[in-house]
Amino acid sequence: MAEMPFIATALAIAAAIHDATGVWLDRLPFTPERVWRALRDERQG
Repeated sequence: MAEMPFIATALAIAAAIHDATGVWLDRLPFTPERVWRALRDERQG
């Protein structure tokens, strides 16, 4: 049960990143480099 707040927080942050950028991140931690890479991959693919 100790992990539940972490999971909910991670999902909320992932949803906020998606709302702001239009891409979903599926790995933790959410780093600026991973966001940029996901944006680049979305544009190329």
